[in-house]
Amino acid sequence: MLTDILADRIASRNRLRDMNYLEWYKGHPPALSPSSVGGCMRQAYFQAFQGLPEHQEHVEKTHPFPPYVLSVMDSGVMYEADTERKLRDFYGDQMLSQYSVWSPYNGMMWRGSIDFVVPKRGRTNLTIDYTIVEHKATADHNFRIRDRLPYKHHLVQLMVYWHLVSRRNPQHGHECILMYRGWGQVAEYDVFMSDYTTEDYVRHPRISWEGFKNGKYESGEYEFDVAGTMEQLEQAVARHRRPDGYASPVEEYGCARKTKQGWYPSCPYFGVCWPDWPQEGPFDEQSGA
Repeated sequence: MLTDILADRIASRNRLRDMNYLEWYKGHPPALSPSSVGGCMRQAYFQAFQGLPEHQEHVEKTHPFPPYVLSVMDSGVMYEADTERKLRDFYGDQMLSQYSVWSPYNGMMWRGSIDFVVPKRGRTNLTIDYTIVEHKATADHNFRIRDRLPYKHHLVQLMVYWHLVSRRNPQHGHECILMYRGWGQVAEYDVFMSDYTTEDYVRHPRISWEGFKNGKYESGEYEFDVAGTMEQLEQAVARHRRPDGYASPVEEYGCARKTKQGWYPSCPYFGVCWPDWPQEGPFDEQSGA
C-alpha cells in the first residue's frame, strides 16, 4: 500500500517536471544535456530533441524508468537536499544550488543545472572563479567495490560543466568537485583536465581525479576527449544525423544490463535502436540475431 502511494507521488512530481520541461523548450532549439555526454552518443542525441515533440528527430521513449528506479533516484534527491542544508549552514548566501547553465557553446545550445556552486577552497566569498560541485547518491555496495567510484560518465558530466562555464569566463580558473553519498558513506574527488602530449606531439585528452573515499586516498585517470565529444554531438544535432549505434545491445553497457538471469533493456530508447530484440528481459546474447 505505502509503496504504491510513494510511487504515485514520485510519478506525479516527474510528470510536473516534464510539463515544465516542455514549456521551457517552446521557442528554443534542441538542447544537449551535460549529463548525457559520457554515455551512448545516440542516447544523447535523442535526448536533445526530447522536449520538441513536433520535431522530425523526436522519438518517444520506449522504456521509461520503472517505479523502483524512480524511487532510487528520489533517494538521491533527499541526500542532495541534506547536503545542501549542511553547506548552506556553512556558506550562507555565498553558495548557489541548481545553478542553471544554458548557453551556446560553439553555437549549439546546452542546458543543465550544476548542483552546487561554492567559493574556492580557502575562501569564504563567492567570486567569479568558483568551485563546481556535482553531487551524487549511490548504493552502499558501490563504495566497497574496488574501482567502482568515481563513475566515468559522472567525471565527463562534471568536465562538460567545466567547459561550459570556462567558455563563459575563460580568464578564470574554476575548480571541480565530484561528491558521492550513501548510507554512512562519503567520497569526495577533485577532478580536472590533465591532457598530455606524446613524443610524436600527439595530444591525448585526459580527466584526472584524486580524493578520499571514506577517509582513504584514491586517484586515477580516464582518457576521454570531452571537448571533442561535445563538438561531435553538436554537429550531429545541427545536421540532424543520428550517431552510429553499437553492433549489438549487449556489446556495450548502457543498452542492456546483465544479471544472473540474463540481459534486460536499460536504455529508455532501447526499442528505437533494437526493435527486433526482445523488449522485455531476460534475454541472451543471441536473442536478436
